[in-house]
Amino acid sequence: MDIEKIKAQVRVNQYVYTHHAEIERRADELTFAQVEEALLNGEILEQYPDTGRGESCLVVGFAEDVPIHAVCGWRGEKVALITVYIPRPPKLLTPGHEERGAMRKVQCNFCGRDRYEERRIEYLYSYKGEYLLVPNTPVEVCLNCGMVYYDAAVLKEIERRFFAIQHKAEKPDRYIEMPAMAYA
Repeated sequence: MDIEKIKAQVRVNQYVYTHHAEIERRADELTFAQVEEALLNGEILEQYPDTGRGESCLVVGFAEDVPIHAVCGWRGEKVALITVYIPRPPKLLTPGHEERGAMRKVQCNFCGRDRYEERRIEYLYSYKGEYLLVPNTPVEVCLNCGMVYYDAAVLKEIERRFFAIQHKAEKPDRYIEMPAMAYA
């Protein structure tokens, strides 16, 4: 994979998050803007060959002073973020990569199959204990393993709206009451 091609696709929102990447992003409390910033100033640390699921690579970049690792692959012509996380020792790696070029088909970065469908789901955005429920969010779902792919432009718009609501620049469509109960 080539870092300049990855950056070019990120600049024009031609990338997707896998469900796994979304879970890991939330766990490290990273914003979509931080992930994008890291990708745009990042470099490839490791190249991973095609093992039946497509080629991929490990990118490291920074959002201000926060290091971020992203494993990227191809999903057709879009970059697929397979996982995203804040690296902790011993996962800090040294640079080194090789260049490759190949035709890219839309295939699942987890099972390697190329059958998927578009669906609409309820997406729950969360950041530091605050939530925004977004019904009717478009996704692609692998018909073999069920991996969910989120379009980056959709997620960035959800995050923009979340912060606009938090800063009272926009109003939500409605408020819902959500019960909470701790496991004892």
